[in-house]
Amino acid sequence: MRKHIIALILFCLLALLGAPVSAQTVDGLTLTAEPAFGGQFKYGHWLPIFVTVENNGADLNAELRARVTGQTGQLNFTVPAELPAGSRKRFTLYTLPNNFSRTVKVDLVREEETLTSQTVDIASAPNNRYFIGVVAENAPNLSL
Repeated sequence: MRKHIIALILFCLLALLGAPVSAQTVDGLTLTAEPAFGGQFKYGHWLPIFVTVENNGADLNAELRARVTGQTGQLNFTVPAELPAGSRKRFTLYTLPNNFSRTVKVDLVREEETLTSQTVDIASAPNNRYFIGVVAENAPNLSL
């Protein structure tokens, strides 16, 4: 019985050590990231990520970064973000994920300090499949 309790305590400690730490968010900043195509991409093709940033604080000159991790390291895709006080802007970050990519982390960075971030899930689709887009007023009625 005692061994089970010790094992349970060790398991809980290891689980806490492996828990992800969320970045501190600066007051007044809101970041929302959404990948195009529902996060589906084909290898060798670009995947846009739509990022909406709302700034209810002071004027801010920063940079949006999308980080894609692969076997050989990390790729950063960036776009400058000028955010006046009280603004809400939408940016498009074009990323080039690889077949091993499952997430993309989007950061709002000022002078190498991460102000806020969000991680989005992505998934690769085989290159022999088609992506079909629907332009409609009420697209959910057309989904399967």
